Amino acid sequence: MNLFHHDGSHPSSLGTFLIALSFIKKITGRLPEKYATVYNYLDKDGETFRIMQLTNEEIQFCVGIVNAVVQ
Repeated sequence: MNLFHHDGSHPSSLGTFLIALSFIKKITGRLPEKYATVYNYLDKDGETFRIMQLTNEEIQFCVGIVNAVVQ
C-alpha cells in the first residue's frame, strides 16, 4: 500500500489515516469502534471539499496494524 505521495515526503490519505490512528491509540489507549469512509472539510466560506476517502478494507488494514504495533 502506498503511504506517501509521489514526492516521497507527503503522506497519502492512507498514510495520514494510519498515523492518526496511531496517535489516537497512544493518547487514549484504544481506537474508536466505527470509522467514516469519507472525510470532508467545511471552509470559512461554507464550501466543502473532500479531504480523503478510504475503503473499509483500507480502514481495517490500518486498524490491524495499529493494534499490533501500538501498546
